[in-house]
Amino acid sequence: MTADKLYFGVAILVFGIVTSLAGPLPHARALVVDHHTPGLKRRVELGPIWRDDANGFEIRPPLRAKGFGRAGLDLATFEVGIKHWGITVHLSYLKKPTQVAELLDATLAQTRHDFTHVMELQNKTFSSNGHPAGELIVKFTAISNKQPISLLRQQFMVQKTPSEYYVVTFFSPTDHAPRVIATFDAIIKTFKLLNRRQIAIERLAAVAAGKKWLHQQTAEKLLPLMAHHPRLFRVQLHHMDIGYVRLDEYKGKQDGFSGLFVSTNSRSFLPKGVILLGKAIQFWALSKQPDLKGPPVNFAEWLEESESLFPIKDKSLALAQQVRLVIDPKTHTAHYVRIPSPYPNDEVHWETELGTQQTGFYPVFNKLGQAGDRLIYRCDITVARDSDHFIPGQPNKPLHYAIGPGMPATLPPALTYLWPRLVDLQSRTRMAFLVFNSRLSRMGLEILKTHGPQTIRINDHKKLAYRVTEQLDPGITTMWVDSHGRILKLASADGSVWLPTTDTEMKQMWARQLATMH
Repeated sequence: MTADKLYFGVAILVFGIVTSLAGPLPHARALVVDHHTPGLKRRVELGPIWRDDANGFEIRPPLRAKGFGRAGLDLATFEVGIKHWGITVHLSYLKKPTQVAELLDATLAQTRHDFTHVMELQNKTFSSNGHPAGELIVKFTAISNKQPISLLRQQFMVQKTPSEYYVVTFFSPTDHAPRVIATFDAIIKTFKLLNRRQIAIERLAAVAAGKKWLHQQTAEKLLPLMAHHPRLFRVQLHHMDIGYVRLDEYKGKQDGFSGLFVSTNSRSFLPKGVILLGKAIQFWALSKQPDLKGPPVNFAEWLEESESLFPIKDKSLALAQQVRLVIDPKTHTAHYVRIPSPYPNDEVHWETELGTQQTGFYPVFNKLGQAGDRLIYRCDITVARDSDHFIPGQPNKPLHYAIGPGMPATLPPALTYLWPRLVDLQSRTRMAFLVFNSRLSRMGLEILKTHGPQTIRINDHKKLAYRVTEQLDPGITTMWVDSHGRILKLASADGSVWLPTTDTEMKQMWARQLATMH
């Protein structure tokens, strides 16, 4: 079986199912020479870095690509549904050592055997970051739903070992050829093989550094560094305004503890009148509580929710959707309850999409149910996604994660946006922590880095900032902060970009949409 057989079937399947519109992402631009039109240069926009430390590679997919993680030998899959583009990153193991030129020729021969009207557009070998590599571009006719379709397939092959290859495959309609060839040229320039052994060594050092650093931090140390007034940021996706987010920091009490709060409230104004409301509240208890004797307190709590607000023109449909999912605390089963109150006159519908809660240290109980002197950090996570994800009668038990002393330290959620205020921004540091990954509903390792000063442009003004990053595979969030560690700009791994703004500016920009909410 050739290498092409190993990955081609999956890739063509991906192309067949590429139909969804992916969310837009922050991007990089590349100026690429169009080899098919001498003298013509095409400006290509790529999405953010997709870095997979576990599988040892890094790549920038196209703008608006929706990415998916590993499935079998496919390490990553990207879809740009509106354009019918499908991309896979595949790991191919060959039966014997094979040169790049041999693999290209064998793949081309297999393509000629499997398809008709095969036309070779590119077949070349070169070096990619010190590794032997090759590129094969072909047009051919395939059968889909019993109908012939003309496809363009671009493949980039990088040799990791004599019999191990990373293969990037890009499918698209043939009539997209000039644009997608330029895009593929830009993508493969961003592809890097990572040294997994070196990554493991760096991660161990980062985990140790994170434990040492966090041991020195308390909520009391952060209190005098907190902002006294809320801050507002406009939110953009590939240069388009879609809403805003408000960041608040304040003192308060939670579950009987005194401490500090960090909260974000967002409004995203989406097509067809849909408004997405987001809220996150992080609490970090003071280590020394008034009127409380005993060892220092180490307690954190976190809650995030989002609501969809969308117009419903059909009143009967609105009435039919007046139901709510309720969890029985005794049996942990879910069931629907009809809401008897009359539906609002403005004909909008609220639907809870996500709610997650995390708490801190708990005593360890023995077999007799008695609490000992030892404490262990435990995350109790309750994930409640929208009702379509639940079947009434099924158990809905919280997730429990016991984090022992041999594991990385758990970053208090309140430090998500505030940790740069507690580090030396002039130096380069790397720290790693356990966090809850909401997107994947599981714990993950987040790596925090400081990169030193950098001049950036914000709202048409140049500013000296300090770049810091938060890596939670496969995404990287970048923050640019001032000398006090306060955010000047943020480019999130989910695709959004934050820029400072004012309440007046946002009210003027979104006056019509805000009016529908009241």
